[in-house]
Amino acid sequence: MNRHLFYPIVFVLLFLCTPYTLCGQLPEPSGPHCIGKTRFLIASNTRPERYTEEPSDFRKLTVNVWYPGDCTGVPAPYMPTEVLGAFKKSRKIADSIDISFISRTKTHAKRGAGVAPALGKGPVLIFSHGSSTPMELYTGMFEKLASNGYFVFAVSHTYNSAAVQFPDGSIILANRAYFDNRWNDTINDGWEKMMALVKTDAPVEKKRHAIGELFSTDFPPTGDMDYWTTDIAQVIERVTEMNRDRKDLFYKRLNLKKVGGFGHSYGGSAMGHALMSLPSLKAAVNLDGWQFGKLVVGQKFPKPFLYVRGGYEQVDPLNSAVYSLAGPEFRQVKVSGTLHSSFLDLPWFSGPQDIYDTGTLAPDRNAAIINDLLLAFFDAQLKGQKEDWDNIRSKYRELEFE
Repeated sequence: MNRHLFYPIVFVLLFLCTPYTLCGQLPEPSGPHCIGKTRFLIASNTRPERYTEEPSDFRKLTVNVWYPGDCTGVPAPYMPTEVLGAFKKSRKIADSIDISFISRTKTHAKRGAGVAPALGKGPVLIFSHGSSTPMELYTGMFEKLASNGYFVFAVSHTYNSAAVQFPDGSIILANRAYFDNRWNDTINDGWEKMMALVKTDAPVEKKRHAIGELFSTDFPPTGDMDYWTTDIAQVIERVTEMNRDRKDLFYKRLNLKKVGGFGHSYGGSAMGHALMSLPSLKAAVNLDGWQFGKLVVGQKFPKPFLYVRGGYEQVDPLNSAVYSLAGPEFRQVKVSGTLHSSFLDLPWFSGPQDIYDTGTLAPDRNAAIINDLLLAFFDAQLKGQKEDWDNIRSKYRELEFE
């Protein structure tokens, strides 16, 4: 059953350069700023590591940052080869299939760049990746936002990404055995019974009750949402420290009154949960994720929340019940022609055969829709610009506001 939570990506065929494949170049960001990139480590000596069985382990997190830069520095690589190798192995991709060009993809970010001098302070965004998915696979999205004046802090949830590279170069692989072993027969049975109910025409109140009961047990995603929310909180705490540190690159450049969050899949679910519990988060986005977490079921969102879902029905039955009382701060939009993997950089690598199962949209159209949705939402919520969904709707016929 747990396979449904991680939306495995199947890699097949050979990779050929075609009008629809990237082969080494991310789309040009549309914003007025150059892009800088850096990273740092958060190491706790008091917070136990949830995803190993070693009692002496404490939580360590790598955070990569994309930010409005001053056009100096050296080109930043797309993805470490070791991370790509672990990702390939985790997806059981045949050795005969060469995907090495992904790690050589050219980005628009520069390491060692200063912050754009004319920017002043910029809003902060925290990103949470999908389970088992390296955060590097969302780079195009980060570059778009950074070029438009946002400081994007992308956390890698250690042991729940195929691999994470720490700043010292060490590689931490996913602890797949831990995650698989949590799904015992009792938990699987509870999940299947609940999902069978939410797919029926039963009253929504009955569905919410069943979901809430399951999420209030030792259901694994419930604990993960609490743990990932603490990861997000630690990133915000470090960001606050950076903004106060005279020696830090981001000293007094971060607008800590304007902090938002977004995530994909499991990470999108974590952002919904985090928005309910972290006062510093002012707005958040869930990109095509099942909404787990006991704090959200049947609750009214106190702050702006956008749920963007793929152009298929799989996610909807659960989230329809969870979000049924979400209130006026909640927005939901469906992007026709997209699938779960459409929310990563993978459409640029797919080719006309759609080898990553990313839907029917051309990669440039796919990226433009998702990036413009994010930018419009955060510009309205964090920059105080007019919320103009009518313009977005008229520009992209693929959007269905629900």
